[in-house]
Amino acid sequence: MIIFNSPVLPNIVYESLSQYKVIVLGEFHTILEEREFVGSLAVRLNEKKEYTEVCAECPDAYSWIFQKLSTGELENLPEGISYKKVMPILNSLKKFNSGDNKSAKPNCIDANLQPHFFLNSLKTFAEYFSDSADLFFIYDSFLNSSPLTYKENLIYYIDILANSPSNLGLSASNANTIQLLRMFQNELISVDIRTKWNTDYLWSINKRETLIKSSAEYFISRNEGTTIFYFGLNHAQKKRFMGSKIEWLGEYLHNQSVTASGKTISIVGVPLKGEITNGNVQGTIHFNLVQQSKSNDLFRLVGEQTNYNYSWLFLTDNLFLENNIRTKYIYNEISVPIGEQYDAFFIFPVGTYVGW
Repeated sequence: MIIFNSPVLPNIVYESLSQYKVIVLGEFHTILEEREFVGSLAVRLNEKKEYTEVCAECPDAYSWIFQKLSTGELENLPEGISYKKVMPILNSLKKFNSGDNKSAKPNCIDANLQPHFFLNSLKTFAEYFSDSADLFFIYDSFLNSSPLTYKENLIYYIDILANSPSNLGLSASNANTIQLLRMFQNELISVDIRTKWNTDYLWSINKRETLIKSSAEYFISRNEGTTIFYFGLNHAQKKRFMGSKIEWLGEYLHNQSVTASGKTISIVGVPLKGEITNGNVQGTIHFNLVQQSKSNDLFRLVGEQTNYNYSWLFLTDNLFLENNIRTKYIYNEISVPIGEQYDAFFIFPVGTYVGW
């Protein structure tokens, strides 16, 4: 375990991380310090490699907006577009890209779990390309459609964007056209995910994870530098010990991905104490993993040894691979070989609640 007194990782850790093509960073949702850590990590790694991308657990439809904000092509967050999770990361990338180098890029690769994500993005796209009246017409056709015609519209415009985008005043080779096509394709998948979310949750969450994995492959294969995936800690697992019985993103990248297998590290950012909430709890709760965990819990022992300081713990030792280690992840308490679950922990003193 490496102990330090600020959120800036020691050089030895950065040097180790820079050897990986893919970093999967698992989070406890709603914690500010994790988001700030991802932004600073992306910038620091970008200084070592040609290109760094952050793929976040945010609606796919917002991806092009955050990309243009990060490069200064859009100055402000458009009306109706808001996602707190990505803002600290975006601010770090935007500051870095304000210089001569514009190579740090955000991507959103989650499903659109609410329909207004796609509609707000499409409206903003039409406003951004305000010289094309066709895009406003397309937006209106979705806004006033029934669930059946909504899907039919998506299929119809996917065909046009793929085969004859000039009919909409767009160029086939233009990056914005390619982004718009991907946005429509992923919304088509998202419609089915949303429709069955309450009636067949396991099917929907598996379909969602499949979309995430497909998008992950897309961006990894196009990036010669480092790709950081910032997702909930269940998604980051190398082997599933928590969450639904599906293949999560981390497990896929470590074991199945042609582009990432053998080149991936899975990390979880762990606040020792603070305030938090999740989707199943109303209001926030206060937690202290050092005081509220059992006497032999890993994070209790870490907190006692570090006196609530920052630390980095690699899980590659056989101790973590051959033994069940009791570990309380705020909401979940398990006893497993955690070296099979993750590769490392970034542990910080306090987690500040900032919402979804």
